[in-house]
Amino acid sequence: MKMSDQTNELFKAFSLFQGELDNASKGKQGHGYKYADLAECINTAKPFLAKYDLGVSQMLGMSDSGKQTLITILTHSSGQYMSSEFVMVDAVLAGGSGKNPAQVLGSAITYQRRYAYAAIIGLAQEDDDAASLTRKQENKQRASFNPDECLSKFTSAASSANEAMLKALFGQCWKDLANNKDLQAKAKEVYDMRLAELSTPEA
Repeated sequence: MKMSDQTNELFKAFSLFQGELDNASKGKQGHGYKYADLAECINTAKPFLAKYDLGVSQMLGMSDSGKQTLITILTHSSGQYMSSEFVMVDAVLAGGSGKNPAQVLGSAITYQRRYAYAAIIGLAQEDDDAASLTRKQENKQRASFNPDECLSKFTSAASSANEAMLKALFGQCWKDLANNKDLQAKAKEVYDMRLAELSTPEA
């Protein structure tokens, strides 16, 4: 966190701003602004920032080591300021969601902007990222999981798979069908048949 040499005017205004922001947050139902998206964070804070001559700006930068960073600056009309700088996550490598790299990068930037913005103005946020998001995705996948379709896909893929791929496919199918013993048994039959075919020398 960086600050200008003199911050008395900034902190005086910021203290008044936070008091009003806290009152606004308490008036919101449910979890307050813990799960607010970036737009809601900005729209919530904007009128109170303006009232006390404060402003928040965000920009992408580059660290000395060549890493992309996100810089967030809280400024006062007096010229006093404080800023924070976060190294951006390698969104493309961390994505793995089936989206194209530009979409993943854009989502990562928006996500980090949200938390950096909320942090610098003191807006309470719930850490519902990584682990929580993974749990939500897993729950969604389980809710839409069709065991018969899983067996059908494995059977289709197994018919043209080599031995290494067959073992990998079977391992995943077996795991996915853990609660369906009858279908597991059928998957094993398909696996054994295809393995036997691969083991039989061509005439």
